[in-house]
Amino acid sequence: MGDPSTAHNLAASYARQMSRLYDKAGRAACGVEGDQIDAFTSLVGDAGLWEMGRRLQRSVNLVRDGARRVDVVEGNPASLRFTNVPLSCIHVESAADRPDEPTAVVVATPRRLSFSPKPVWTWDVWDIADPAEPQRRVLLAQSGEEMADWRALLSGPKAEQVDKTAEALELDANDGASGANYFERYADGVPFIPVQMYHLERCGMLFSPYEGCEIVEASYLVAEAWHFWHHMLFDASWPQRYGVNVYPVGLESVPADDPASSVGRHIAMDPASLLMLSTRGGQTGQLGQWQAGGDPSNLQMAIQEYVDSLLAELGLAGGAEARSVGGQRSGFAIELDRAAVRESQARQAPAFQRGDEELLRKSAAMLNRSGGWSLPEDGWSVTYPGLPLSREEREAVKDRIAALNDLGVSPSRLWNVAETLGIDEAQAEALIAKWDDQARQERVRQVTGGPPDAG
Repeated sequence: MGDPSTAHNLAASYARQMSRLYDKAGRAACGVEGDQIDAFTSLVGDAGLWEMGRRLQRSVNLVRDGARRVDVVEGNPASLRFTNVPLSCIHVESAADRPDEPTAVVVATPRRLSFSPKPVWTWDVWDIADPAEPQRRVLLAQSGEEMADWRALLSGPKAEQVDKTAEALELDANDGASGANYFERYADGVPFIPVQMYHLERCGMLFSPYEGCEIVEASYLVAEAWHFWHHMLFDASWPQRYGVNVYPVGLESVPADDPASSVGRHIAMDPASLLMLSTRGGQTGQLGQWQAGGDPSNLQMAIQEYVDSLLAELGLAGGAEARSVGGQRSGFAIELDRAAVRESQARQAPAFQRGDEELLRKSAAMLNRSGGWSLPEDGWSVTYPGLPLSREEREAVKDRIAALNDLGVSPSRLWNVAETLGIDEAQAEALIAKWDDQARQERVRQVTGGPPDAG
């Protein structure tokens, strides 16, 4: 059947459609207003906090955990850079009494060093297991060594060779970046690690890689089934013809490209030609046709039923999946029902909010330490825009409002906005306040002939 294909990737389709929190930019706030607050919220957006969140959420939906790193980019004032860290490039440690809180993180990072004309792999290390003596190191990755062995490398005979902290961080040789020189601290001096872990749900551990692995296993099985379907479609969906004691008349000998190979024989055929056959030795010839080796339509339906059962196992049964290509059910495109997706986003939002809010806190602290900024380091909150309603959902909301009106009940403006836009009441309230303020400014402009603050 040829090489296996994962063109029909159930896991990728599932993760992509269930990762909608960051489809539009979220909103970061800290309870106070000011030019620096506005500049900071704009800065984190430009640094990719929301846009890169799409890929992060897809990864977390598949493997249940993820990580993001924040770095300060020097400038006047300094700015930020966010990086999604692949789990294959990170090692995380925790304390026994706090198994889900990182105390040491090692990130594999390519960078240029003086001894090599090409980028080399290094290990960025942050260790706050001892808050009084936090460590920040950059080690040269060693062939055959694991990131978990970073402590042994620092205490081993190659310590001076592998420790590239001064060169990588552009420090004076005697300064270092550990202890009192540890940069990543809050205003009260407490050190932190500029790598934030994300989890699909809190589990009391740093990682839960085997939870929900059924979707990955199912993706391989579905890919195999569709691969077999393609084989049937192209190689076994047509009737096989055969002949007994008959030979085509007019075969031509055509030398193959390789002179050492056997000579090929063929006859040109098209729908307007007449195929001439002859027999040999006076024997009676016979022509026949076998049925097709398989029915792609029936196999497609069987595969689709299998996919439906898998989606049911994921809690998306009972109409929570809809597939359409030209108005027909199809296994080629899996489109999950928006209501099911919206429920999933509501479940996932608190976990991602915790990660994003902590990352904002760390980002603010790092900018304050870099100079030129004076940002609050506590009280940051994040809200995500809701998933827009489909046309069918909007019609359903209108029908519900009409039914309530028929009962003599008039839904509030807040309820109408929340239901129509598919957002929670807090977001609807903020949106209504924004609309009211814009309407007020427009009325003032019409009366005064200028902006509201014009003299």
